[in-house]
Amino acid sequence: MLTRCLLFAQFLLGFAALAPASTITWNLGGGGDLGAATHVYTAAGTTATITAYGYANTTLDPNLSMTGLWGKNGIGEEFGLGLKDYLSHEITAGTDFIQLDISALAGFTNIQFVMGSITPPDAWAVLVSGTRGTPGVLALCNPAVPCTGTDQGVAHTLAFTPAASGKTYLAFEATQGSALIVSISAVTDGSVPAVVPEPATIALMGLGLLGVGSFGRLRKTYQK
Repeated sequence: MLTRCLLFAQFLLGFAALAPASTITWNLGGGGDLGAATHVYTAAGTTATITAYGYANTTLDPNLSMTGLWGKNGIGEEFGLGLKDYLSHEITAGTDFIQLDISALAGFTNIQFVMGSITPPDAWAVLVSGTRGTPGVLALCNPAVPCTGTDQGVAHTLAFTPAASGKTYLAFEATQGSALIVSISAVTDGSVPAVVPEPATIALMGLGLLGVGSFGRLRKTYQK
């Protein structure tokens, strides 16, 4: 009994130390009127957060003003993050953009995004910046091409690591028509904070199992 408990405790500790890589997804749709120009998203399985900021009048007014965010939860393509300034509740060409702070994804690789609600002639672009409120320059997506398109539901992978480049703000805008941001996903290498038992907790579990094993041996001794 004692030997089995020791082996099980070692297995638990080894499992905690492995922290295998896994894909984490932040779904940005749903919720309707999010009530503010800033909203924080936390994906299941991790404590890493993405913060969204809504901005309006990027070309009509030299003074940027923040605007409320809207999480659409419609059928099919009508799912994603937009703005509540317009009837469509989407990001509209030439007037606004949504900026995502992904600085918390320092321990992630293969960062991807998916766009939604794209019907001709809708088109979108993703820009990168090191400053909140500044859209920046066109980001590069694999295979090292500008992050622009007219598709929806397709995962596009960033061709750079935001944390290493110091540019941790992604600005999503519609270059024609309107668009939504459906999701952000990335692969963790195990170094980011995850919602799993801490090694100390698992060690205590192991000690508890050892105690159970010892108690079992004592009972057998007294019963003889």
